[in-house]
Amino acid sequence: MTYVVSYDISDETIRAKTAKLLEGFGERVQESVFECQLDTTRLAELTERLRAVLDSEDNGNIRLYRVCADCARAATGMGRLRPSALSSPCIVT
Repeated sequence: MTYVVSYDISDETIRAKTAKLLEGFGERVQESVFECQLDTTRLAELTERLRAVLDSEDNGNIRLYRVCADCARAATGMGRLRPSALSSPCIVT
């Protein structure tokens, strides 16, 4: 299943750790947005590790959006897009 993971973290150290962690699970498609192909086990692992890195809700927020196959195929993008091997770039509204 495809997941779009986005984060808003102001602390540079936590933000860098989050990005580094996500690089091992998917592809960066924007500065704070990743597309990841995750099965149930990998999703649980990623979620647990992200919680540990974030440490406290006061440090920011991380969102994971599951994208169904039909939605991934219908996704569109605009502007200067980073290529993604996982799916077409998408806009989440």
